[in-house]
Amino acid sequence: MKYQIVGGAGLHRSETKTIDMMVQQLPDSWFGYAGLVVTDSQGSMEIDALIITADRLLLVELKEWNGTITYEGGKWFQNGKPRGKSPYQIKREHALRLKNLLQEELSRKLGYFLHVEAHVVLCGNAGPENLPTSERRFVHTRDEFLTIGKPKHYDNLVQTTNFAHLFEGEHKRPNSTQVLPIIQAFFDGPKVKPLPLKENDYIANEKPFFSHPHNIYSEFRAGHKDNALHRGLLRTWDFDALGVAHAEQSIWAEIALRETRVGRQVRNGSATMQDYMLRSVSEISEENVTDDARELYELRRSFKRLDEVLDSEAKEWSKPERIDRVRALLAPFSELHSLGVGHRDIDPHNLWYAEDQKSIVVTGFGSASIDGRDNLEELRTTLQSAPYLIPEDAFEEAAEPYRQDVFMLAVIAYRICFSGESLLVENQVPEWRIPQEDLFGGGSHTLV
Repeated sequence: MKYQIVGGAGLHRSETKTIDMMVQQLPDSWFGYAGLVVTDSQGSMEIDALIITADRLLLVELKEWNGTITYEGGKWFQNGKPRGKSPYQIKREHALRLKNLLQEELSRKLGYFLHVEAHVVLCGNAGPENLPTSERRFVHTRDEFLTIGKPKHYDNLVQTTNFAHLFEGEHKRPNSTQVLPIIQAFFDGPKVKPLPLKENDYIANEKPFFSHPHNIYSEFRAGHKDNALHRGLLRTWDFDALGVAHAEQSIWAEIALRETRVGRQVRNGSATMQDYMLRSVSEISEENVTDDARELYELRRSFKRLDEVLDSEAKEWSKPERIDRVRALLAPFSELHSLGVGHRDIDPHNLWYAEDQKSIVVTGFGSASIDGRDNLEELRTTLQSAPYLIPEDAFEEAAEPYRQDVFMLAVIAYRICFSGESLLVENQVPEWRIPQEDLFGGGSHTLV
């Protein structure tokens, strides 16, 4: 099958793999689109894949779901947890809307109405066996759907229709050399846009504001599709970057869920910690962690990344203001350590300054230790995003989480106290340097 990717950013890697398999296994005479948003009078419709066959258009929703899917009251449940309205019903409505839109736009040119029907393809290990008969026929495992290009399977998988006679006369088929360019012209037009990177109705900016030095994750600012004032931080993981030796779903889940698990532990132990951590907007379950898992956190309007604050505002801070900022920096980590959590990757990009509360909010717990459990110790240096070595790594000594945190806090405190100056030398251990401008009159030197 020939195809065109309109917006790959909005697709999970498992979904793009499925589309690649479609390209390889479906007929060369078919044409497909991947990752598009189509707009009609009712709003926008997100479409993972659209396939133009010899007699119809298949609107395909891809779902990377694992475990057991059940149905009740028009909703799907995954492993007993509600996942919202039936995806098939949603896509069936979209198929009807797209059919009506194409009828308005193309029927005069084609001489007939294009038939559009919805299908859901399960890319994980979940199956459709527990769904009602009315839906089950159009919800497929990936292996089943990939057989749709074979004539003996096609009629069993698509809707039963009575329009085959249309193509016995002068009307050309949708994938013909005469008709396909007309359909393509519509999908190249203004009513079709790329599918953006989105999670839980938060749409990410096109470019990340931070990318991990080993490309393990990227972080994007995001805004809610219905209210731009609702902002979020979207973190997208690429666990393939960990290498074949760590290509295990249990390891990915340990990393991707670490911040959620830290949050649960510390909030149960401290009433104030909720003010020091980002609030999760959508939590993923362990069974749904894939090689490109996504995390989404709320960013209040008063939040600014600490490194951006240091670059733009720190030069104007007075000595008391600098002391207050250092105190704000230390406060959340004092709480974390008392609750048995070592962060182990403290860097300004993982810290947000809350202007309204004059406090520091912490994120980036992917390599954190909890209650002394260092089951990610082997991956700690790979996961670390701070661009320098800590002394224990340089001298190949055992790394104690709280000591690591204290060292990293000192590196940031130096930058707060002596704005415009830094101890960082990439891939080296930061060492104390006498600052050129010192509001503290040299008093800090005696502490070193």
